[in-house]
Amino acid sequence: MLDPAAGRYQLRKLKLLASLQGDKLPGKQIDTVLDGDVTLDLNHGTLRVDPLGVSAWNVKLDGALEGRELLTAPRFSGTLHIAGFNARELLDRAGLGPLKTTDKHALAEVSANVTFKTSSTDVEITQLNAALDQTHISGTAAIRNFARPAYRFHFAVDDLDADRYLPPSAPSGTA
Repeated sequence: MLDPAAGRYQLRKLKLLASLQGDKLPGKQIDTVLDGDVTLDLNHGTLRVDPLGVSAWNVKLDGALEGRELLTAPRFSGTLHIAGFNARELLDRAGLGPLKTTDKHALAEVSANVTFKTSSTDVEITQLNAALDQTHISGTAAIRNFARPAYRFHFAVDDLDADRYLPPSAPSGTA
């Protein structure tokens, strides 16, 4: 539904495909798909994208986004779910790998659920639940006043074997 006179626009099952190419891009190319249902009401200064889906390099993200006061002091909030993916493969595909770690199976499973809110001056992760292989991370984080930032974070990590992520030891006799 498009009603420019009322300042209201609804796009159902929107799907945008983008293929970015360039020598300075990781991997020289990024193919991205953005899809969702979009409702924009300029008279009330609101935006809603629900559901929201984004995928690139075999990483899939879904969630919802809400915007308020778009024409005066924009604020956004939402939820994001990042489905499990292999970070080692992602880094290699992006031209940044292959990453060498002591444990060749490290970085094989990464996922996250995030609830956030942001404005032109602040950003806050109000809830984070993430997994990195066998490690579970939960917490919150915020940056207040981008011009003179104040950082705040609180994370709980249940079990982390950091040695898995270190580079392999050099063979004996090698400097």
